Amino acid sequence: MDLEVRKLIPVFVHHEGNASYVKDCIVQAQKYNERVILFGDKTNREMGSEWYDVSDFTSLLWEEFQQYYEHMSYYPTSYAIQIIKRFFIFYDFMVKNGIDECVIIDSDVLVFINFSEIPEIRNYKAAFTIPKDQGNMRIAAGAGVSYWKRETLYSFLLFSIDLYKNQRNRLEEKWQYHIDNHQDGGVCEMNYLYWWYMDNADDVWNWCQYSKEGVVDSNFNLSENFFKDEYYMDKHNVGKVIIAKNHRPYFSSVKHGLVPAWAIHFGGGSKVYMHYFRTHLKIAFWVPYVRRVKSKIKHLFV
Repeated sequence: MDLEVRKLIPVFVHHEGNASYVKDCIVQAQKYNERVILFGDKTNREMGSEWYDVSDFTSLLWEEFQQYYEHMSYYPTSYAIQIIKRFFIFYDFMVKNGIDECVIIDSDVLVFINFSEIPEIRNYKAAFTIPKDQGNMRIAAGAGVSYWKRETLYSFLLFSIDLYKNQRNRLEEKWQYHIDNHQDGGVCEMNYLYWWYMDNADDVWNWCQYSKEGVVDSNFNLSENFFKDEYYMDKHNVGKVIIAKNHRPYFSSVKHGLVPAWAIHFGGGSKVYMHYFRTHLKIAFWVPYVRRVKSKIKHLFV
């Protein structure tokens, strides 16, 4: 096999449904990365040049997870299931197709880098975002833009199953905290990921931590990335200030000035800005959307 082909890191996106922003996610990822795969259903068949229908996906590992899973969250059950299911889909695909590594991005992410060209990436077994503040039972890390070696992803899946099978007290304590404090959210894959990270921290690159080379955005809606109030917010307080320079986006750091944005995560209501930003590299603040987004800004890590 050609050396350059072996070094290529495919980008995986999972989304079932035909939300228009998914197309923006795919088109943008393809602008910088050679292979972008959409794992979806028949409603979004035309959104990706490489597409697989996973609406009826199953595997032995996924069946085992479902056997022990218990919903402990204010999130809809279908949402919670889909978010963790994608990791099982991706691992199964990697095994069947002899793929050793991948990058996973959420369907509301715009990327501005070729992940295959990041020299440090293979020094780690995984890369994702872990905020510094983990108080008030936050217990969360984000895989919305994440790098995985196949064996590392397998380790995370086994760990997630074991949480429900043998470590249920950790999940129940987290869920009870939300009940007692009337706090939104609950138990989700972000908690599994943080607990797994605590056992594997030396092998993980924290992509939201400052680097002059660039950072991965945890959530456009928040000034926080690695730590609170890390980046300036726009005048509407809807999202991070983004400045275009040489056709690339930069965040405005309180401490470090302009920082290249490798990926921007348009979480929650800010999805409405994705298409315009992809085509114009700036945010168009339509007043009705500003009001809506400001009223619905939520912490991604709950």
